[in-house]
Amino acid sequence: MLVIRKQQFAHLARTAHGKFLTALMEEVEGRFPLLAFLPDGALARRVDRLVAQAGAYGFTDGADVAAFVFLGLRLGREFDRHPQINPILADGRLSPAQRIETMMEVVPAAVFDDIAAKAGPWPEDAPAANWEHGA
Repeated sequence: MLVIRKQQFAHLARTAHGKFLTALMEEVEGRFPLLAFLPDGALARRVDRLVAQAGAYGFTDGADVAAFVFLGLRLGREFDRHPQINPILADGRLSPAQRIETMMEVVPAAVFDDIAAKAGPWPEDAPAANWEHGA
């Protein structure tokens, strides 16, 4: 019988998370080439922040976390606080995938545009402001 100790399991989880972040960063760099001009490490810090935000909403599946990160990079770090978006993201009756899908179906495109236009700077790379407009 195979027995995995807590330390071994924690190491496996950290390794899997690290591989996920590496793959996610590659995908982000492909989808958002303008972000390559950010100061060193700023993009990774943005992605880390958004991954943590996704986790706070219970997002654990890689595709769901990635979708949340892509939205955050496009709309700004606090997009999830918008009054038309937050209730959907916080709706525990829906799976994370359903929350993303519902948000994309019911929130008008003009709201997304407005959120992106009003996005403040990221603390990770201030004073660079409003980079989202070019994404």
